[in-house]
Amino acid sequence: MGKKAQKAYLELSTALAELPEPPQCADERYKHMFFVEPMDVGTPDALAMRIIRQNEIDAKLICDFCKVKALCAEYAITAHEAFGVWGGTSPTDRKAIYASVRATATGLPTATQLFD
Repeated sequence: MGKKAQKAYLELSTALAELPEPPQCADERYKHMFFVEPMDVGTPDALAMRIIRQNEIDAKLICDFCKVKALCAEYAITAHEAFGVWGGTSPTDRKAIYASVRATATGLPTATQLFD
């Protein structure tokens, strides 16, 4: 992990520790929405994709009400997290951010810039 990612992780960890209660993504009841488990072999592809997409939408809705959303997204972007919903961003969202950064060569945006 690079220094920027370490710094972002430390800021996120500190903010999480200061919350009066853990965020919903840490709750076992919602964990499946943020990190999708591989589907059963017998599940049809279209149905599997629909379930994955619905879980992603639900996770992003939970993120919308989280007090550490921006820090979480900033960590995931900086650390190039390849899996899971972090701070309201999916792996596909983050890939698009990386691609736009490469295209413009302006550097990674902060989470505040993403959500404004």
